[in-house]
Amino acid sequence: NRAVEAVKPYLDKQVVDMIPAAALHPQTPYSTVATLQSFIGTTKRIFPVYLSLALVPAMVLRTKSFFANPFSVFSKSLLSATRSTAFLATFCSSYMAQVCLQRFVFERMGWKDNKFTYWIA
Repeated sequence: NRAVEAVKPYLDKQVVDMIPAAALHPQTPYSTVATLQSFIGTTKRIFPVYLSLALVPAMVLRTKSFFANPFSVFSKSLLSATRSTAFLATFCSSYMAQVCLQRFVFERMGWKDNKFTYWIA
């Protein structure tokens, strides 16, 4: 595993300056690709949840309007689920991008990694 191999040299140290990027996103060495994969992965996992949260109450609580105009109810639920999914996926991937950017800047400046920086992101 790439993440395990990246962390092994740091296991014997008392204080670690910075955890390598390979431990944060072991599937790829590129932060931009990892950010895109995070967006796509979040979208794939959360869209069915948001769709069911939008569609089921509309079908159950507004049964009459659902049977009168199912396309309208479904399209509104689909729009709501898409909007919520886009927000969450953007939030998750932008946080990952921010952390990678901070780490890039810190490495160039010679600064040490600190958990406080993850709160700033």
